[in-house]
Amino acid sequence: MGANTRHYKALMKKNFINWKRTPCGSICEIICPVMLMLILWYARTKADPEAFEDSSYYTLRRPIYPIAKPELGNKFMVNMSDQQR
Repeated sequence: MGANTRHYKALMKKNFINWKRTPCGSICEIICPVMLMLILWYARTKADPEAFEDSSYYTLRRPIYPIAKPELGNKFMVNMSDQQR
């Protein structure tokens, strides 16, 4: 278990040295996610929730099976006489 801890500490030290060597990249690692979250927050506050319909994309436009009756909406009934043998 001691070897794993040493490897982890060495890896963290290496990552810190690399992070310190490239200040522009380090700043971008912090600023870019913050800016993205601010843009998404702004877009969410400006969107009108009533502008979008409460519709579901789950409803079927055509029946999956050719023997189903589409005029009944999503409650398809199958007649045994309609089945092809």
